[in-house]
Amino acid sequence: MAFLGDFGAVISLLKKIYDTNPPLRDFLKNRYSGIFNVESYDDFRKLPILRKSEYSKIQQNNPPFGNLINVKPIKYFQSPGPINNVKILDFEHYRFYKGLKAVGFDESDIVVNSFGYSITPAGEMFDEACRYLNIPVFPLGPTDSKKAAEFVDTFSATAFIGTKSFLIKVADQTKKRSLKKAYLIAEKMTEDDRIYIKKEFGIDAYQGYGVAEVGMIATEVKGEKYMQVDTDAIFVEHIDPGGEEVAELNCYGELVLTFLNDKLPFIRFATGDIVSYENRFLKGVFGRVDSSVKVKGVFIHFWQFEDFCNELGARIRLIVDNMEKNDIILLQVDKNIDNLKEHFKSKFGLSVGGIKIIDSIEKIEIVDKRTNWGKE
Repeated sequence: MAFLGDFGAVISLLKKIYDTNPPLRDFLKNRYSGIFNVESYDDFRKLPILRKSEYSKIQQNNPPFGNLINVKPIKYFQSPGPINNVKILDFEHYRFYKGLKAVGFDESDIVVNSFGYSITPAGEMFDEACRYLNIPVFPLGPTDSKKAAEFVDTFSATAFIGTKSFLIKVADQTKKRSLKKAYLIAEKMTEDDRIYIKKEFGIDAYQGYGVAEVGMIATEVKGEKYMQVDTDAIFVEHIDPGGEEVAELNCYGELVLTFLNDKLPFIRFATGDIVSYENRFLKGVFGRVDSSVKVKGVFIHFWQFEDFCNELGARIRLIVDNMEKNDIILLQVDKNIDNLKEHFKSKFGLSVGGIKIIDSIEKIEIVDKRTNWGKE
């Protein structure tokens, strides 16, 4: 089996797009003229995969959404790339309330949400998830870990939402030790990490997986070893990394999704993430199909980094390493560039830990040296 979900729901989706959404109908027909006559998964696979780099260019050629969003949005966002995104439904677009509920978050909790509430959608995703479950939230957003720990203590927060690395920094500085559970995304949490967080801080940590365009893809569930895919909302294909052919579920492959919503263009949309499954559960994300990286929850796409280097007229090697459980970015560049750290921060929103000039650099590249990436 090369997919997870109900293919009948995909057929129904295509019919509704054909009947009600002319811009998206025309876009799909231009990619594969027979798309609205498909009767089987083999027919459906003839539609070319839509990759984020292509989607970004479509938007840039016809801003802001490439004439592919045929509905009035509730909110607008922008993710690295840049890729412009919208929220079109409360609760059922992002669906992370399912993830929080599955791991035991409830209205008795007080949640600290450490994701940002502007530009990118992560903060909104979890704020509305808590609202759906009637859980009070402290909208922390980006701040330093010491200040975050003070807020946790002030409000006796019991639950944390954010990244693994930031949770560890915050928990290490709290005095009350009121945090009892955490829901983490955007960084891989290994089983060793989970055990460490429980042993050191008494926190039960769980993780989910999603993307800015559609929200939650999968979530851990209490009592299960791996993540459960939300097949009520998405149809997931397992594709040879970077290619078009199907991969077996017990092998590594790229996750390609179809969002079962007729207002949005995410039909055979490539996440760029390499995953694997066991008994139809998602084991985790084990890398990227290209050298794009995610650092502190922020994507640096290779094609975006390449554009950045070309704008500066330089060959740059970006190295991501992990030191004492903290991600750090180092740049090696073939010539001196004034204010390179500031240029990088302005483009990607991330700080550079160090710069070294090496005139023998032959190509633009991204190197991920983090030792825990891809480990279970």
